[in-house]
Amino acid sequence: MASEPPVVPIIGGGPAGMSCALWLHNYGLYPIIIEKESALGGMARMSPYPNEWLLGQRGKTARENAAEFAAHIRGLGIETWLGTTPHRLHRENYVRWRLDASGAAAARSLLGPAIVIATGTRFAGEEWVDGVKNARRMAAAGRLHLGASAVGEPGADLGSHVAVIGGGDNAFDVSRMLAEKGVRVSVLMRSQSPRAQPVLVERLRLYQISGLVQVISGRTVEALHDAGSGVKVRLNGGGEIEA
Repeated sequence: MASEPPVVPIIGGGPAGMSCALWLHNYGLYPIIIEKESALGGMARMSPYPNEWLLGQRGKTARENAAEFAAHIRGLGIETWLGTTPHRLHRENYVRWRLDASGAAAARSLLGPAIVIATGTRFAGEEWVDGVKNARRMAAAGRLHLGASAVGEPGADLGSHVAVIGGGDNAFDVSRMLAEKGVRVSVLMRSQSPRAQPVLVERLRLYQISGLVQVISGRTVEALHDAGSGVKVRLNGGGEIEA
C-alpha cells in the first residue's frame, strides 16, 4: 500500500508560493498554501499594470496573471488555507517540523519535513503615512494614494500635478507613466541620488529636460495640508509644493 505523500506547508499565496505549490504537486508531494489574505495572488492581485517580465503573458495585467494562477491552483485541487496566519514553528523531531496556524477557521497544525517561506514583498506606505502630519486624513479623503496601482486604474482622476514620494523603481516608473499622460510630476526623494534602476531613471530624463518632471533630492515630507482642490506638501528644511 502506497504511503501518503509528505505534506509541505507554503507560507504565502502570491505568484511565488503558487508556483512552488505547482512544482511540489507535480513532484508528487502534498503542498498546502497558507495565505493571510482572503484570496491568492499577493501584491500581483492589486496591480493593474502589465507584467513585462512574465514569458508568454504579453498584454495581460499582473492582476489577470494572479487570477489565472489562482484558477490553476484550484483546478489542481491544491489545498489552500485562506485568512490564516502561522504563529509558531518548531521542530517536532529530527525529520519533521510542526507549524501552528490560526485564522478564520479553528487553530490548525501541520507536520512536514520542510517549510517553504514565500511571503514575498511588503508595501511600506502605511509606515510613511503614520510619520507625516495629516497624511492619514488626506488618504481617507482620497487625496493621497498609497502604492503605484492607483495611477494605472482605468478612469483614475490624476489631476494636472502629482507629487510622487520615493526614489525607487516604482517612483520613477509611475512618474514616467504620469508624464506620458501629460501630467506634471514632482518626484520627492530623501536620498541624494535615485535608487531606481538606471534604465528607469534614463526613461524619465526626457521629461525632466522638457520641464514636465522635476526631481527633488535630499528632502523629506513633514506634513500635508488641504489646498482646495490640491494638496500642499511641506518639506523638511522649509519650502513646499502644491500638487
